[in-house]
Amino acid sequence: MKLRLFFYSLLGVVSLMAPLAAGFNVSIEERNAKIIVHCYDQGVSKWNTLFGAVEQAIEMLRATDIDESTPIRVVGAGCMGMVMAIELKERGFEHVSITANDLRDFTAPESLLFTPGTGKETAPLDVLRVRLGISSYYTYQFIDSGLHPYLNKSIVYRIIFFTPADKLPAVGALVKLGFIAPPRSVRLDVGDGKIRENYVEYCSWFINPAELIKQLVNKVNQLNITVTVDEVEALEECDEMVVCNCAGFEGADMTNMNYEFLTNI
Repeated sequence: MKLRLFFYSLLGVVSLMAPLAAGFNVSIEERNAKIIVHCYDQGVSKWNTLFGAVEQAIEMLRATDIDESTPIRVVGAGCMGMVMAIELKERGFEHVSITANDLRDFTAPESLLFTPGTGKETAPLDVLRVRLGISSYYTYQFIDSGLHPYLNKSIVYRIIFFTPADKLPAVGALVKLGFIAPPRSVRLDVGDGKIRENYVEYCSWFINPAELIKQLVNKVNQLNITVTVDEVEALEECDEMVVCNCAGFEGADMTNMNYEFLTNI
C-alpha cells in the first residue's frame, strides 16, 4: 500500500469542511409513465458519494421489477453518468445509452482527499450523503487492493495529513466506524524554522479524478455504450421508459463533459 505524507492544512489544496447537501439527490419517481432515477452530486462531494450513490440508485431501480431488456437513457456524461451506465450494463441491463447536453473538454483536479463526513451530521440529506460516502469507501478500498473489475489502483492511494486539533475534519465518520485510526497529536516542523503545536494526524484516501475519468471512458468504449450529444430540455422527452438523471437536471446544473477519446459519439 502506498502511503504519502501531506501537510493538509498548510497547503490548503481542498477544504476540510464537511460537504453540504445542496445539489445532491439520490431518489426515484414515476413521471408520465416513465421511471426517473435521480443520481447526482456536485463539486468535490461527488467523488465521495460516487459509487455509493450509483449503488443505491440501481437498487431502487431493481425494486421496481423493471425488465433488463428495457431501454435506459443516462442523462449526463460525467463521472456519475459513466459509472451509472457501466454498472447498469455490467449488471445485465441490455440497452443502456448516455446522452450529454454539451460535450466539452474536461479538466479534472489532480487529486482530492476522500472526505465522506464528520460523523456528526444530523440533517437527513447530510446523513445519507455520509452513508453513501462510506459505501464508496469500500469501493475505493477494493480498487486499491487491485481487485476491482474495471478500475485499477492508480486511481487511489493512502496519505497521512495533518490539521489543527481544534478543526473537525470531514473524515471523522471513518474514525467513528474504525476504518482509520483515531487522530494522533503531533508537532509539525516543515523546515521554515517554526514548530507548529496542537496539530493532529489522520490517514485517508487521495483520489486521482483525472485517472478515474480516463478509466471510465475506456470502459464505456469497451462496453460499446452509445454516447450522443443532444439537448435534453425535459427528462420526460426521452423515448426510453427509464431515464437516469446523472447531470443534476431540474434542481442543479447540468454538467456534461467531453472526452476526445470516446469512440462512439
